Amino acid sequence: MSCELNQELSSELVTHNLTPITPAALSVENLVAGYPGRVLVRNLFLCVPAPAFVAVVSHNGSGKTTLFLVLTGQLPYQGRVRLHGQQVHDLLRAASAGLLGYLPQRGSIDFAIAVRELVVMGRSATTAC
Repeated sequence: MSCELNQELSSELVTHNLTPITPAALSVENLVAGYPGRVLVRNLFLCVPAPAFVAVVSHNGSGKTTLFLVLTGQLPYQGRVRLHGQQVHDLLRAASAGLLGYLPQRGSIDFAIAVRELVVMGRSATTAC
């Protein structure tokens, strides 16, 4: 799926079609995810073309971590989630497939490491999340 914007104003007006040259790096359709007794993400639609830099910013408890757990294949969900055209359901782990890097937030670490090296760890297939 590519990110498309189709805007038909009326049968008499011009239809605008904007289609990026590259396919979507991430496409999310009607995502519903959460935990027993609490849905945190409901009816999320998102399309991110490649290449892109995206920040997910919101209040505590609004579903940011839930979204990333879905993207990394660590949380079941309803809807469609694709990374570079591949269903997340079909991937063993998105990081293992080289499609996604994820480094969870930690308040502190117990060893000395340069920031760049720490960030690159998010792309390692052997890094435990």
